[in-house]
Amino acid sequence: MDFNIKELENPEILQYFSEISAIPRGSKNEKQIASYLCDFAKKNGLEYYRDQSDNVFIKKPASAGYEKAPAVMLQGHTDMVCEKVSESNHDFTKDPIKLVFDGDKVSADGTTLGADNGIAVAMSLAVLADKTLRHPKLEVLFTTDEETGLNGAAAFDYSKASAKYMINLDSESEGYACVSCSGGMRSTLSFPFLPTPLPKEFVAKRLHIGGLMGGHSGEDISKDRINGAKLLGRVLNDLSGKFPFSIALLNGGTKDNAITHDAYADLILPSYDQAFENEIEKTEKTVAKEATPSDKNLYIRLEDTKIPEYCMSLDDTKKFIAILCLAPQGVLKMSHTIENLVESSVNLGVLETNKNVVTVGFSMRSPVDSLMNSTADNIHVLASVFGGTYRDHARYPGWSYEKGTRIEDVYKESYFELCKKEPICYAIHAGLECGIIKSNMPKTEMISIGPDIFNCHTTKEYFNIPSLQRTYKVLLRMLEKLN
Repeated sequence: MDFNIKELENPEILQYFSEISAIPRGSKNEKQIASYLCDFAKKNGLEYYRDQSDNVFIKKPASAGYEKAPAVMLQGHTDMVCEKVSESNHDFTKDPIKLVFDGDKVSADGTTLGADNGIAVAMSLAVLADKTLRHPKLEVLFTTDEETGLNGAAAFDYSKASAKYMINLDSESEGYACVSCSGGMRSTLSFPFLPTPLPKEFVAKRLHIGGLMGGHSGEDISKDRINGAKLLGRVLNDLSGKFPFSIALLNGGTKDNAITHDAYADLILPSYDQAFENEIEKTEKTVAKEATPSDKNLYIRLEDTKIPEYCMSLDDTKKFIAILCLAPQGVLKMSHTIENLVESSVNLGVLETNKNVVTVGFSMRSPVDSLMNSTADNIHVLASVFGGTYRDHARYPGWSYEKGTRIEDVYKESYFELCKKEPICYAIHAGLECGIIKSNMPKTEMISIGPDIFNCHTTKEYFNIPSLQRTYKVLLRMLEKLN
């Protein structure tokens, strides 16, 4: 590592982040990071608890003078979204994240960085290890499987916690504190098709859409970023009106809570026709003009691919093109009470072919149950009309805003004292574990803060070191004031 961590005012934060980045911790693969946290607690003489979901709960006694103060919880999740550039050979089950230090910027080499939410883990460990800090009794909850449905938070036994205040560290904009979040759910649709023998004369080609920005299906859903799976449907629909072909395979995205940045269809053509490729190039130019600057690297290519065992019938080909074209995507409703807040959305995040079944995965978000139920009903209709089935899962509650809490006041005071400007408190369309924790600890006052982290859930993810340092100071000041 060329970057000298020791030159920083609080070098231990980046040191811990470097250590956890060496541990594979994709969603549902958190056993190693849980063991690391337990070993950390043992080393520092701290009480800890690890449950069957690999959530880890660590307690630290109050410092002198804070013995009578109510307990404060720090909370973040240990798992990360695992995305990589198409040419990367990175194996998220065993390879460490390769950190790239460039001035004040920390990113990863060809993969997601895992600052979401490794930064929370690193800051919490720094607080737990530092015996010079002034603070009430601390309860630090490290949850698992957040990125695929907040499952760790839902499984934890909250009778073990007693905190009156909670500081969630899963926000990504310095000076902006989240005080309310959306609820959400997932829906997985499965559509069978009849495998059809390949014709005697054919050419196999892959229609590949890539170079898109992608992003978080909650926080980035209002930024007009192109969804690769939806664009694939548009391109295929355009081509189907001009050229004969059958689909052999549809794939795109790996997480239903990430905007699909890469998608492809393997096609069976009766013969190669340059006009087919010319039409694709024409569409690429058209879409590029429509795209926002974030999707400036868009490409739509026709590539060679291996010969499949079979393809879809012409009727099934038409069916799946229609499914992709009609699938809902993006912002469905804006809030009429909170300016610029998305109130309801849906994201088509996973498109996968497995033998003779195509799976389409959606993520829905809204703090209003009736709106989320309506979106789910529409997706169920899509499944019914095209002969598919659906499975709803991973539903989690939202977190309603509580005006006038002490934790919000302490945050505002602390931030202003240290940064000399007023912070902003806001509601977020993304789902935070605060919703689940609040439903289990209704009397606990909560707030979510964090440093500047950019492009989460994408291979362009990075965070700003000075912002991390400032946010850590604000966190310490808040702990001092909560006496």
